[in-house]
Amino acid sequence: MKNVLLGILCLSFALTSSAQVGEKGKIYVDLNGGLGIYRTLATSTITSGGSSISSEVKDTAAATYVAIGAEYGIVDWLSAGLNLRSGSYLYEDNDQKQYKSNKVNTLEATSHLYFLNRDKFTFFGSIALGYTFFKNSYDNNIYSSDEKYNGLHTGLGLGFKWLFIKERVGLFFNYEYNTFNFDLKERMINGNQQDLSNLEYNLNVRGSELRLGLSVKI
Repeated sequence: MKNVLLGILCLSFALTSSAQVGEKGKIYVDLNGGLGIYRTLATSTITSGGSSISSEVKDTAAATYVAIGAEYGIVDWLSAGLNLRSGSYLYEDNDQKQYKSNKVNTLEATSHLYFLNRDKFTFFGSIALGYTFFKNSYDNNIYSSDEKYNGLHTGLGLGFKWLFIKERVGLFFNYEYNTFNFDLKERMINGNQQDLSNLEYNLNVRGSELRLGLSVKI
């Protein structure tokens, strides 16, 4: 009987002492960088004299960014938190040496659902909902413009965490399909504020992103 009780106690201790990557009450900090490839659709409508003229332009784009996020373990299989990312779109060089710069900042609520949850490794699904601010500048020494956009952002992804340093620090990888919906809010041309009351300009950006970085469990 004593041996049976001892065996039960040892088994209970083993079960309670074995940790998982996903744990209720734990904090997760992820620092990572990534690359995105997107399809873009720009639509504009100009209204004048009671009539409207609409147009659309399709293109492709790439972007690089860095991100830092923190989540809290609600239950062993689910965590939620906030993520801040900052980056820029990549422009092609051209013969006229035109100067372009831009900045994209996103604040998003995030959640990880841990499908596979082991002591060092987890495979998860991710969801993100946020708001993005996009500023674009252009200058060829003759003509300059500054534009500000903002809009909603959504993302769905799959990834893994491998905590190989004392089951607390390790590798973070995530693939996400993201959608950004931007509306033009402000335009300056050669330093002069432009009237946008007759212009509706929308930029839709959709594409895939790969993230790689460091994950810490506290």
